[in-house]
Amino acid sequence: MNGLLNKVGCLLLVSFGLLGCVEEFKLPRGSYQNVLVVDAMITDDGQPQVIKLSRTHRLDTNRIIVESGAEVSIIDNEENGYQFLELEPGQYFSNINNFVPKAGQTYMLQIRTTDGGFYQSAPVLMRTTPEIESINYALDSRPTNEPGVFQGGLQISVNTDDPDGKTANYLWKWEDVWEIHSAFDSQLEYDAETDTLFRREEMVFKCWKNSKSREILLATSSNLSSTKIVDFPLKFVPFNEPILRIKYSILVKQFSLSEESFTFWEHLKSTNETVGSLFDAQPFSVTGNIKNVNDPNEPVLGYFDAAELKQKRIFIPRSDLPEDVFIRSEFGWCGQTIENVPRDSLSDYGSYLIIQETFDENAFRFRYDIAPAACIDCRLQHAVNTKPDFWE
Repeated sequence: MNGLLNKVGCLLLVSFGLLGCVEEFKLPRGSYQNVLVVDAMITDDGQPQVIKLSRTHRLDTNRIIVESGAEVSIIDNEENGYQFLELEPGQYFSNINNFVPKAGQTYMLQIRTTDGGFYQSAPVLMRTTPEIESINYALDSRPTNEPGVFQGGLQISVNTDDPDGKTANYLWKWEDVWEIHSAFDSQLEYDAETDTLFRREEMVFKCWKNSKSREILLATSSNLSSTKIVDFPLKFVPFNEPILRIKYSILVKQFSLSEESFTFWEHLKSTNETVGSLFDAQPFSVTGNIKNVNDPNEPVLGYFDAAELKQKRIFIPRSDLPEDVFIRSEFGWCGQTIENVPRDSLSDYGSYLIIQETFDENAFRFRYDIAPAACIDCRLQHAVNTKPDFWE
């Protein structure tokens, strides 16, 4: 397996949807191996469970090689079988009406690929997970690439505890959402084909953007004098990013891990972080709990796991941060782009939108303040103008 990792390196990290390489590492030509990658953790979140299958691929290509056409199922300790359907390429979904994983039950993953491979995981117990006690944030700074220069920002951390001593190992994921406001509000639209002005019906001033964690976030209390995990760092948000400018929210998801599962993720994290010296040092042997039944020596990358999900969300409005903290706007360049044009010139500015209508009393006609669409339509910032259901 060590030889495989020397060749595959952080390929496996690209294939996993939740992971990413610390730095890009280009493999020499001829070193590619075709290895099945399994991203599979079932929870009690009330949503369809998803098993993602792919193949390792070279870093010099952006093409993800999905594993399509497989037969995917989960077997519980009472020998009930639950089939998963491939609703998206390489993504296999459970039927929420007949498969609801429960803590205390044991589950096993089975995969049959189109090339005849039959893969099976070890049985895993679905573990209980303690509640998240709190999510904290505090002003902090990080060194930049320039010697002696630090970047200010907000450090977000999590606290948890299992006083019963049943859980020592944790895995976290996060999903964040932030509100953005365009540089200018627009109430009018112009149709050049019909030379028509009309009232804008869809809001394009206020939008929401989002991202998800890609790091492996792990902690254990097994080597501590207490069962508490205190202020484990989840994410640092620098102020030179506009994320905190209006309102920010982060949803933290917490999972309990067995010793075997924790070891797998810990080794994978270590391999990820040492990717720059893969050929200088022997990386960890990242072995999971999934095997090819007919060929146990075939490497399979991934770990099938089952755990309760505990989650907590917090909001951080700009008003909760110090007033003297400057947070950059992604629209800072827009102030120099405003044009004021008459009605008969609007058709000459196809990539512009109207900010407002004004009346020129001297010329006794209407004129229009316009700006590039990217300064007015927030959807052009890879955002959506539909307010999330949970947004406060």
